[in-house]
Amino acid sequence: TKVQEMKRVVEAERAEKARQESLERASLLRKLEGQDRLVAKLKDAMNEAQSELYEMKSKDEERSRAQ
Repeated sequence: TKVQEMKRVVEAERAEKARQESLERASLLRKLEGQDRLVAKLKDAMNEAQSELYEMKSKDEERSRAQ
């Protein structure tokens, strides 16, 4: 009947919408994971740069004391 056909169409539309939302969520999660990795790399690089800066300052202080 027409009512059953309309119910099937509505259910199919709901299923498609749910599938699209699921795909969007998965895509957003992948993007967030990529950003997390990028943030971790940036933190590592920043820590390394701070260590190098500290070493340079220490060497400069040693040179100043030696003079």
